[in-house]
Formats: sequence, structure tokens, C-alpha cells
Amino acid sequence: MKTKRYIVSFLLVSVTAVELLFSREATAQQYTPKPGSPERVAIMDAARLAQQTSVQFSVSYLSIFRDGMIAIAVADLNDAAKQMPYGGLVFFESNNGRWRALYSMYMDGSESCKMTVKLSEIMISKARAMRAPSTFFPSSFFIGYKAAVSSLAKDGAESDCAATAIY
Repeated sequence: MKTKRYIVSFLLVSVTAVELLFSREATAQQYTPKPGSPERVAIMDAARLAQQTSVQFSVSYLSIFRDGMIAIAVADLNDAAKQMPYGGLVFFESNNGRWRALYSMYMDGSESCKMTVKLSEIMISKARAMRAPSTFFPSSFFIGYKAAVSSLAKDGAESDCAATAIY
């Protein structure tokens, strides 16, 4: 009798776990907010705050992966007026609707490849933890990551690459 009770309990827990997994899959989504939408404005404001600037950004790539109240975003930004070196690839995190920029990667060779690889791997890890698809990142991100890993292996930790932590 005890064995049957354990089997039934195990089956109920298993079914509940599968239901939770599939309900999570159904709610998780990747998208790009429209220009001028409140969410896009909040993301750009977070980038400006992190970079301590008031520039208007031109956005060449923006992707959000949301699962309920938790979301991550990545944007490839440039100063729309092309007067300042602000922007780059910026990684964001949102919890309960409040966006903050965590990392910025500039492709100007100003940072060590060791830092670029480290931050790239942190971003990849955060995206994997959310189960975001590989399409979440722009292809240029993986090209830059591969180049940084290659340069690091060839030239060592002090070679210049492109990443900056901004939190």
C-alpha cells in the first residue's frame, strides 16, 4: 500500500513539474519593442543612465527575452548624432519592469580581451539561465566573442579587445 502511495505521489509531482515546464515555455518570448514604446524608452533611458549621457541612440539591434516579470535585453547602440563614442553592445536586465544596463561592449579595442571574454561568457550564461535562444544575441556578438577568445589564446590577457562592466 505504501509503495502505491509513493508511486502516485511521484507521478503527481512529475506531472506538475512537466506542466510547469510547458507553461513556462508558453509564456517565455523573444521580441523587439517598437520605437517610442514605453519599454523601449525605458531601455534607452537605462543605457543613458549607465553611460552617464543624454545622447539619443540609434538602435541597429534590440532583442528582449521575457519570462513573466523577469527579462533580459541586448541592444547594439550608437550615438545618433555620431558626436560621442557612446553605445556599443549593451546587455540589460529587468526585474518587475525596471530596466538596468549591466554590461557594455565597445568594438574599439579599448579593453583587454580577457575582460571581453569574461563579460561575454557572463552574458551567455545569463541568457542560457533564462533559456533564451541563440537568436537573442546579434551575430556580431558571437563574431566578437570568437575573435576575443582567439586573440586571448594567441596574444595573452593583455591584448586589447572591447568589453566594459558598467554596474
